[in-house]
Amino acid sequence: MNEGLESQMDNTEPPEKCRICGGSEIGAGVEMGPFNDYALRSYANQTAPENARGKLYRCETCSIAFRHPCLNGDQLAEIYAEADDDQYHYDDEQNAAWNRARKILASKVQRGKDLKILDVGCFHGGFLESLPDEWQKFGIEPSRAARGTAEKKGVTIIGNSIDEPLDDWQSQFDVACLFDVFEHLENPVEALDKIVGLVKPGGSLIVSTLDFDSWLPQLMGVDHWYHQLPQHITFGGRRFVNWYCRTRNLMLNSLRNIAHRDENAGTVMQETISAVSFRMRRGNRLMRLPLQVIYRLPAYRHLIHSDLMLSTFSLRDHMVFELTRSS
Repeated sequence: MNEGLESQMDNTEPPEKCRICGGSEIGAGVEMGPFNDYALRSYANQTAPENARGKLYRCETCSIAFRHPCLNGDQLAEIYAEADDDQYHYDDEQNAAWNRARKILASKVQRGKDLKILDVGCFHGGFLESLPDEWQKFGIEPSRAARGTAEKKGVTIIGNSIDEPLDDWQSQFDVACLFDVFEHLENPVEALDKIVGLVKPGGSLIVSTLDFDSWLPQLMGVDHWYHQLPQHITFGGRRFVNWYCRTRNLMLNSLRNIAHRDENAGTVMQETISAVSFRMRRGNRLMRLPLQVIYRLPAYRHLIHSDLMLSTFSLRDHMVFELTRSS
């Protein structure tokens, strides 16, 4: 761990204002749980100090929840730039956000019209590759290795980061997409504002991320698996989406809760029981009574020794929302 990161993480004072909207009404911070060891090795490529976990705060103005202290934008950019092009594994058929986005896009296509589409954080271009060949496909991607793979798939890379000057691309795209990027951003509002500016008047922005207001994050709190990754620093929800549309005069066309990954009913049931049983362990004695029955079942015995909530990819704790820029 470099000294700069160490010194930043030593700053444990609560934030005076929301880093997203500048609001001063911030709820009390809750100490966040440990990072997932696999996440540290595979994504951050370093061992974070204990106080890197920070606390989870929520702004009463914009309804964003955020980690503080946390990795800053420069540190995150360095991590993503070095990511291998196989760092993130996306199954085209099981990716619930991609499936939902394709349905939204299909409803927009008029006969004989091609779409000009931008994927911000396109990685190796997997989503864009799944779209019709005649569409014009563009991407923004920080990973050097992934950019090269995307370009081989016919994606035109217009930048490494949304923070770069993109003046030549103002009002150029019919649709822009932002899949599983929101939670990685220091200030997602600034990013969303900039991406909306890249969309033509009447065009759309499709975003997928955790829905902090959905039942599972509310049940699990800081123990939710999404908080176990050090690069996840900002958490939105439908309350934030409504605030953003209201303050930016944007139309919210749709917002739907989805799973991180489409799975069968058996997987959904198993992950639901795993999540609820983990929450029971943190509860009072009465709440823990049903665990004796659950732990006797062969499929759940491993939960006895689990110190972290297991990933629940099949549960509907994420959201996809579509915004439209005014004509």
